[in-house]
Amino acid sequence: MRPGPLRLLAFLGTGATNAALTYLLYLALLRGALLPARAAYTMTFIAGVALSTALNVKAVFGAHPNLGAIVSYTSVYLVVWGIGLLLVEVFTSILVPAELAPLLALPVTAGTAYLLSGLVLGRHRGAPE
Repeated sequence: MRPGPLRLLAFLGTGATNAALTYLLYLALLRGALLPARAAYTMTFIAGVALSTALNVKAVFGAHPNLGAIVSYTSVYLVVWGIGLLLVEVFTSILVPAELAPLLALPVTAGTAYLLSGLVLGRHRGAPE
């Protein structure tokens, strides 16, 4: 596993990549498919969890990608999705453009994801593959 500062940098790097790709998908769903913000956010979040799992479980947190680690990691993102969806709903209800709402939620959801992922995946470090 990477030391704390390197782990944080790796998380931020993979997170920035994930955020950029999923934000483009969010905009495509919001504008191109004309989905409401809630539906576009949820669909994009699912894609982001899959990408995040692929990038973070082993490379950032040093957990072996076994079923337990993946289920634990995904459960973290159910909590993060709920927080993010609530924030998107609040922001759009106070007239923040739907295109900006997930960007405003990102600092809260990214911080929550990092802290909870480290706690949950810490149990899976060093486990056999």
